[in-house]
Amino acid sequence: MRGVAELQALLRLSNQRALSRLISRVVGEFPLELGEGNSKEYWKDSKLQDVRFPILLDKEEYPGQLLCRILAAGWSVARPWTMFSVGELFMSGWEFVAIATGMLT
Repeated sequence: MRGVAELQALLRLSNQRALSRLISRVVGEFPLELGEGNSKEYWKDSKLQDVRFPILLDKEEYPGQLLCRILAAGWSVARPWTMFSVGELFMSGWEFVAIATGMLT
């Protein structure tokens, strides 16, 4: 089974330079390997930037292991979590979302 995972961050920053610095910091400090972050204005609030980082997945890893690693990595950056999923666990079309309301420390 191939999966796709991404880290989404909604960031409120004063300028593009601050956004670039914070994106570099997230990529450098997040405990999983992240791809390059892409940002755009958040559709609900023009003062926020919606930044998405692809999480580079290990093809050999079981879905349960991957899920645990992603949650542990996220917990180390921002906590607590609200979680929900849609669909049958680990089947095609399954979606899992975990939302943290904390801040990068």
